[in-house]
Amino acid sequence: MKTKKISALILALILIIAVLPFAYADGEDADTPPEQPPSTSVEPTEEPSTPPSTVPTEAPSVEPTAAPTPTATAAPTPTATAAPAGPVITKQPTGESVKSGGSAMFIARATDYSWCAWRFYDLQGNEVVFDNIWGYFPNLKVSGGNSEVFTIGDIPLEMNGWTVCCLFSNEDGIWTYSDAVRISVTAAATPSPKHTVRPSASPSPSHAAYTLPPQSAAPSLSPTPAPAASPVPEESGSTVALIIAAIVSLILIMSGVIFAILYSNSRKRRHKSRHGKK
Repeated sequence: MKTKKISALILALILIIAVLPFAYADGEDADTPPEQPPSTSVEPTEEPSTPPSTVPTEAPSVEPTAAPTPTATAAPTPTATAAPAGPVITKQPTGESVKSGGSAMFIARATDYSWCAWRFYDLQGNEVVFDNIWGYFPNLKVSGGNSEVFTIGDIPLEMNGWTVCCLFSNEDGIWTYSDAVRISVTAAATPSPKHTVRPSASPSPSHAAYTLPPQSAAPSLSPTPAPAASPVPEESGSTVALIIAAIVSLILIMSGVIFAILYSNSRKRRHKSRHGKK
C-alpha cells in the first residue's frame, strides 16, 4: 500500500515537470506583441481652415395642418327704429322789461308742429297755462296764446320775476319747450302835479246911469202880427233805426267772437288731453 502511494506521487511529479515547459512557452508567446505589417499610411492633406460641422442636421419636422375653425355666422343685429322727432325750435323768445301797466311781446317759432300754447311760471316755478292766468291777474290782457306771437298788456308790478315759454306739439304728441324768459316789471313813474292857474277876480259890473227911453208917439191901433214859431228839429226815424241796427250787429259780432274763442279753447283742451293720455 505504501508503495502504491509513492508510485503515484512520483508519477504526478513527472507529469508536472513535463507540462511546465509548454506552459512557460505559451506565457512568453502571449507577452510578445505580434508583428505589425509595414505601414502604408498616406500623408494627410492640409486640414481645412474651417472644420466641418459635426452637428447633425435636424430633420424638418412636419407640423400637422390645423383643421380650420368654423367661423360662427354673426346673427344680424336688429336695426333700432328711430324715435319720431319732435318739433324743432327755430327762434327762441327773449325776455322783456316793462313798466307797471305796460305791455310786452314774445315771439317763438318752430317746425313740424301741429299746435302750440304759451305757459307762465310763477316765482316758485309752478306752471300756469295762459288761459288760466286770469285767476292770478284778472286785469291782465292776453293775446295770441296759441300762436307764435304772444302779447300781454296791463302787466301788474306783482308779475315781476315771472317767466314765460311756448310749448310746441306735433301730431304724435311729442312736445318741445322753448326757453323760459323772464318778465321784469318796474314801477311806473308817478307824474308830478301840475300847478293850476287861479282865475283872477272878475270885475264887479259898474252901475251905468239909467236913462229913460224917449217917449214915442202913441201907437197906432193896427194889430201887430204875432211872431211865427220856429220849427222844432225832429230826429229822422231812419237815423235811429240805423243806430239801433249797428248796436245789435256789434253785439252779435262780439258774441260770435267770444263763442268762437271759447269753442276753440275747448277743442284744444280736448285735443291736448287726448295726446297727454297717449
